[in-house]
Amino acid sequence: MVAESWRRCAAAGLDTEQDRLPPVRMAGESLDAYRRGHPLAPVLPLLAELLGNPVAEAGHVFAVSDAQAMLLRVAGDPATLRRVGRINLVEGAVWSEAQAGTNAAGTALAEGAGVQIIAAEHYNPLVRRFCCAAVPVFDPDSGRALGAVDVTGVGRVGSPYALGMVRAAVRVAEAELARALVLADERARRMYARRPGSSRASAALVSAAGRVLATSGDHAGRRALAALA
Repeated sequence: MVAESWRRCAAAGLDTEQDRLPPVRMAGESLDAYRRGHPLAPVLPLLAELLGNPVAEAGHVFAVSDAQAMLLRVAGDPATLRRVGRINLVEGAVWSEAQAGTNAAGTALAEGAGVQIIAAEHYNPLVRRFCCAAVPVFDPDSGRALGAVDVTGVGRVGSPYALGMVRAAVRVAEAELARALVLADERARRMYARRPGSSRASAALVSAAGRVLATSGDHAGRRALAALA
């Protein structure tokens, strides 16, 4: 997996011997507005509750990114926050493989699976003093990755327990997203049932990802709509 990531980084034109600061794409009010509107916004407090104290007490930091590996939230041990700030592991910075080289958040999103990147496995020399573990968060509606949760630090972040802790937190967050989706689906169905319209018209209620939530109309029309699902 690390070798595949390094090949992707080389194809993107990155140099294994050149320090590279990931670019900061957003800051200030623009970042605040983007974060508030992001699909992961409802579970950011939950992830902070699950990871914040354990990570800070261990001397590490945790980060939550969007699907392009831009960091929405970074928190944890103050001394480690200052250290990782010097490599631009900060809110609004882009940690995709193409921008930062092999790293847990960017590589987890590229692979679609949880990963650990330990010290010299980082493509970027600037990051090789750190270890990190990250797991993607998947949308219960579309199945696509919404972002990733990462823990970064030294020493114990290289252990299997770090990845397990992140994976457990992500599973809780995904369960909360799924619960909210069920409630939203039910609200949508109730609104759909109350809509005015001809009982003979064939119609369907679909989610943003294209899941058919309800159909109405004649039998042939419902069959045709179901075939599109």
